[in-house]
Amino acid sequence: MPISDGHICPRNDQGGSYEAYGYNSKTGRCESFLFKGCGGNSNRFPTAKECWTKCAKSSTTKCLKEAGLNIGGIGIFKRYYYDMDSHQCRSTRHFRKSTEDRNRFTTLQECEQECKDVPPPAMAAARRVVTDVLRGLEGKINTTDWMRGPAWCMMRTKFKAMYFIFGYPDGLGSEHLIETLFEEIPDVAENFTAGFLDAKRQATINVFRKNFKISMNTAAIGAHYHPDTHEVYLSATLLQPPIFIHGAPAAFNYAGIGMIAGHELSHAFDPEDIEYDVNGYIKKFPDTPMMKEFTAKVLCLRNSYYQAESEERGARSMNPTIDNEGVVDYTGVLLSYEAYKRLPEHEREARIPDMDFTPDQIFFITYCLKWCTESKSNKRGPGTLHWAARSRCLVPLRNMPEFSQAFGCKKGDRMNPDTKCPFY
Repeated sequence: MPISDGHICPRNDQGGSYEAYGYNSKTGRCESFLFKGCGGNSNRFPTAKECWTKCAKSSTTKCLKEAGLNIGGIGIFKRYYYDMDSHQCRSTRHFRKSTEDRNRFTTLQECEQECKDVPPPAMAAARRVVTDVLRGLEGKINTTDWMRGPAWCMMRTKFKAMYFIFGYPDGLGSEHLIETLFEEIPDVAENFTAGFLDAKRQATINVFRKNFKISMNTAAIGAHYHPDTHEVYLSATLLQPPIFIHGAPAAFNYAGIGMIAGHELSHAFDPEDIEYDVNGYIKKFPDTPMMKEFTAKVLCLRNSYYQAESEERGARSMNPTIDNEGVVDYTGVLLSYEAYKRLPEHEREARIPDMDFTPDQIFFITYCLKWCTESKSNKRGPGTLHWAARSRCLVPLRNMPEFSQAFGCKKGDRMNPDTKCPFY
């Protein structure tokens, strides 16, 4: 289920053509074009100054007499390429034999059609974070010792059916896609009532189709896992502080957007949804070793939340209303932290300038930023699904030895209790 960024439009930082200059006798100017080292004639200079000196101020015959003139089968002419910095198609001048560069189009319309779905740099960077977290979850499912048996097989099948929509579905800007999505909906009729009833009837039919895609508000800030379609949706509006900053140290972004991705992925295997198979049918395996171990870990974590909020402890069975969000907060930060630690050293060790925090400290501080609130309550409200914001920050970190190591918490300290609740 990895998110693919493959596209014929390469990013600027991944190579591709470089800028050179050629003399255009029609305009009397030295003009820039993209060149990729594929030969060409001598009307090619690394700087505009050199071009001007050798061509515009001299009558040397090595300069093209006319743009596009075929001298030895080579010339320069106008083409279009996709610029990742501006997220737009721009014009340039190319050598005729520069055929190996696929980011080159004859018309502006062709460039815009091919490249309109290339994600902006910030989106591409965030997708990489999400993909790293996703791969980490797959690894946990495949290698965790206590995850075995029929419930484990059900988890693996469900994982393979999951998919991400980040920001907007691929191809959303395509008129063909829009027409396909709504092809069953009748055209607007003169009779409003008849048209409305036809549209409502078709919408009802679509609900019962296995391949239907749920609707989403791409302008709203949020994320969710939809158990019917196994879709994990993250809105593009999450790509802002304190969740994500393009160009920030990896520790910041993995603790932000990475943790949210891990949180939503984990909902597929929370105390409620772990008992549902890929088709949405409930299948309980309460007496299997895996489910007994899973229940023990969930209850350990619940008691940790109870301790943080000074509530009564001693429960013996899972309660999705109480346990779901607490479990996925914890597993979400576990998955995102491990994804961050798997990065190459030069990325993993990046720091925030003029701050003394280590990368690990940046990660844990950033994780808690999203739980900052004006509420002074330290307890979960009656009937609410989430624990208090303060608990959502503290409890997962109390159960992570890595947090205690990062901040030097002594054994038995409030944030380094003697009893922890390991999950994976």
